[in-house]
Amino acid sequence: MALGLQQRPRRRQGREKFIRRRCSERAHLLGHFFSWCTESFVGICLRRNLGTDRCPHAQRGARLFAQMQSTSHYHALSIAPSVRVLLVEDSKVLTERLTEAIDQIADVQLIGTAETEAAAVAFATREPVDVIILDLHLRQGTGFGVMRALATAQLKPQIIVLTNYDLPEYKNAAFALGAAHFLDKALDYGRLPSLLHEICETHHSKH
Repeated sequence: MALGLQQRPRRRQGREKFIRRRCSERAHLLGHFFSWCTESFVGICLRRNLGTDRCPHAQRGARLFAQMQSTSHYHALSIAPSVRVLLVEDSKVLTERLTEAIDQIADVQLIGTAETEAAAVAFATREPVDVIILDLHLRQGTGFGVMRALATAQLKPQIIVLTNYDLPEYKNAAFALGAAHFLDKALDYGRLPSLLHEICETHHSKH
């Protein structure tokens, strides 16, 4: 394990995330299976020249399939993968608070934490990450160093800077290095959940 890198220590939370992910996968498979069964049954009736107008079961199946396609319930069965988040923060107290907050957000998975620049870069280049919540002042190195190192990465995660230093020069530098959002810990901490919700919606629309 890289210096400063901490995988989630709480077995109970990890188990809950695992169960939630397995349920999502099963719901996804169930949606496709149910859709296939409905289409196949209607298709069999048509191939036998029964027609949906002469087969009450086929009529019922066709109506149900049409309803599923036109409602959000059908789309909910095709659940997109969770948004994978890496938290880069050198304060253990704040790391615990953010971990608890992120755990309350559906479809967001905190896959790891790091407290140094080297650990963050190593994790982000080794594991698929969708979002990095990034402090600028770390135990070793800086958030700017993390963004520079990932600037040439093939898959670039969205970066949310979360810092105590809400300075214009810091903000400009962060955006120049590819940060998507810049939040002040003192003023914008409460915005983080809603921001992650927005990222989830965008992420799901692409899958």
